[in-house]
Amino acid sequence: MRIRIAGAGIAGLASAIALARTGHQVSVHEQAARIDEVGAGLQLGPNAVRALQALGVWQRLEPVTVAPGAIHVHDATSNATLSMLRLGEPFERRFGTPYRVAHRADLLNALKTEAAALDGIEVHTGQRLSGLDLASPEQPALRFRDEALSCDLAIGADGIRSAARASIAPGVAPRQTGDVLY
Repeated sequence: MRIRIAGAGIAGLASAIALARTGHQVSVHEQAARIDEVGAGLQLGPNAVRALQALGVWQRLEPVTVAPGAIHVHDATSNATLSMLRLGEPFERRFGTPYRVAHRADLLNALKTEAAALDGIEVHTGQRLSGLDLASPEQPALRFRDEALSCDLAIGADGIRSAARASIAPGVAPRQTGDVLY
């Protein structure tokens, strides 16, 4: 199966790795001229760790993660403690995998390194998606400025301002909820 993925961020590269490990040929198309390791910190709960283990990425990432002792949740206005969860060995025994904190750049770098090590994944940079061509559902295509690249399966992992989403659901956009987590 020929698969094309728009976006070489966390979701795009993780998808490419999972699909290549099952024998598919995957082309990842990223709008940036190069895949930079940028971003902020990420919390990696047990489900995320299990997913990274299944992808074969955890062993690359684990050495640069941090194991916090607890999670403290505070009210943003009063700073009152709302909740506290102890982590560490008891948490890991209960859930079967650890809770870790990592920099987004480190996770992206681990995914990028793993993708480069696998046969079946090609990464193309400098290709800004303008939309999807869905005229033939059996033969979708990713549309770029000068070309449309057909495939058997198209995956839109092109971020918050997704051109893929705009093609599938015109007029539907993310909306601000007013909720904040930091």
